[in-house]
Amino acid sequence: MRGPWEYENPSCASVGGEFWYPENDASQAGFTALNYQSAEVQIAKSVCNGCSHKQECGQWGLKHERYGIWGGLGERERSHIRKRLNIFVEEVGNVDIAAGVGNSPHQSNTST
Repeated sequence: MRGPWEYENPSCASVGGEFWYPENDASQAGFTALNYQSAEVQIAKSVCNGCSHKQECGQWGLKHERYGIWGGLGERERSHIRKRLNIFVEEVGNVDIAAGVGNSPHQSNTST
């Protein structure tokens, strides 16, 4: 399975990094309903829906990502799928940036 950093022209590459983690804001605001979807979540998922890497990215998210939107699936959606399919998260984390290992296209590029 390829990591997201290997995708050719993913749709998410043109959208900021924090945009992909809006569900954290929802839980901090006290929203716990499974079907809660902020405008940010809806927009992120619409970007995913138009991406040729949606399925591959969703599979990556199921296996490696606890947070954020991956392949159109939010945190809660992936959690339910994992429980149903007995999938455990194998976190990759940030490894060597120069080697391109463990760097998500969802991460924001910031320079100081």
